[in-house]
Amino acid sequence: MPGRRSAAALALAASFVLSGPVATGFVRAPAAAAPGRPSRLAPQRGVFWPEVSPDGRHILYESPTRGGPIHIAEADGAHARVLAPGTRVAWFPDGQRILAVVKRGSKDGLVVLGPEGGASDTLAYTHASPLWRPRISPDGTRIVLGENGPGPHPNVFHVLRRDGTEVRDLHPSARGEVIEPTWSHDGRLAFVAVRRDSASDSSSTDLYTMNGDGTGERKIATMPGGAQWITWSPDDRRIALQDDRGQHGDIVVVDVATGDMRRIAPHTRPYLDETPSWSSDGHIYFQSDRTGTYAIYRMNPDGSGQRCLLGCATGTTGRTVALTFDDLP
Repeated sequence: MPGRRSAAALALAASFVLSGPVATGFVRAPAAAAPGRPSRLAPQRGVFWPEVSPDGRHILYESPTRGGPIHIAEADGAHARVLAPGTRVAWFPDGQRILAVVKRGSKDGLVVLGPEGGASDTLAYTHASPLWRPRISPDGTRIVLGENGPGPHPNVFHVLRRDGTEVRDLHPSARGEVIEPTWSHDGRLAFVAVRRDSASDSSSTDLYTMNGDGTGERKIATMPGGAQWITWSPDDRRIALQDDRGQHGDIVVVDVATGDMRRIAPHTRPYLDETPSWSSDGHIYFQSDRTGTYAIYRMNPDGSGQRCLLGCATGTTGRTVALTFDDLP
């Protein structure tokens, strides 16, 4: 891979359009919003969806909107830069390759990026329904995908080989909208089943684990609201996920063995702490709109030591880009 680039990768590099420095990390909420109460009408801009590298040294994220482009920064937020077009990224276990979802015509496809952002491989797999957060097995040989939203098969997980060819489908038996399949470090899968009650306009979420081949399905915990965005602790003993309840969103940590739940860093103000990513050094990275727009924070697994890293108060300096993967084969 080093020293060689495909024609598609060169076309990708040529497609960058840089318009100069702009503040992309901080967008003020409307003036009518009361102090300390971010308006839900605030533009959904900022920095989103942190994904920490396997060695804990780098963060991938998306800015200025959900949907990219993909950025990369050091774990303390330093040296942030645009990496590539794409969205909903995942690190390969070696930390040297990145899997991203890209638009290919009317479908979603998958592309493998190098550490500098060049497209090193385009996977064969495409899907008409939006694809949600591809996750890579701990040995790097398999990819599991869920569909984003109801789709034609909302309760199917697609397991692919590394080249994007499909191995099999997994069909969890859990009731509800089954989403978010996420590998543990020892090869198990966790997922959630969201059950919605249209009569009461409410929902609850069950957290499950199962073996990587779909056997051994086990419900661990049930929580109110629409929980999602699973991340495993480094020792696989706990799972963190976001629990959104209207204008309130917290990070919840669940003990895998007992099902005991702890809401870390709970708050009474109406803002969202979301999208946790558990680092190998024990920190949890997450996004929060507590200032009126989304920024990325880091905290200890008990909720202490919170620190804003990207998109903080005065903004994150970046560049606007026009990028496309239309030239990829």
